[in-house]
Amino acid sequence: VMNKIIKEADKFEKNQRTGADQEAQDDADAQQNEAQSPAENQQRGMAQSQQPQQQAPDQQGTDEDGEPPVNNQEGDSKTSVAKRLSSRVGAKLQETRAKLDQKLDEAEQKRLEK
Repeated sequence: VMNKIIKEADKFEKNQRTGADQEAQDDADAQQNEAQSPAENQQRGMAQSQQPQQQAPDQQGTDEDGEPPVNNQEGDSKTSVAKRLSSRVGAKLQETRAKLDQKLDEAEQKRLEK
């Protein structure tokens, strides 16, 4: 099940990068998934919804989290910029992992209840 979720997440990420028509992809996925169990479809949907949306920083100088862009401070070395970016990405990754683990636990509980 985890491999399936990872594969779907990769496919979703690739679609985001290539700018493919997401609705057409969703329709194709829905037809392909009709034969699969509802729990698998639910997990697949959750994996896709957990993918962070990439947004360019807006004109006010903040990113999607409302924080100033990491390279905005004058006189910063590339190393300090990289460290700040790395720590923010790491925190975001931990948060996303925790949410996915929780969703997997919930799905496993539902499966065991049946």
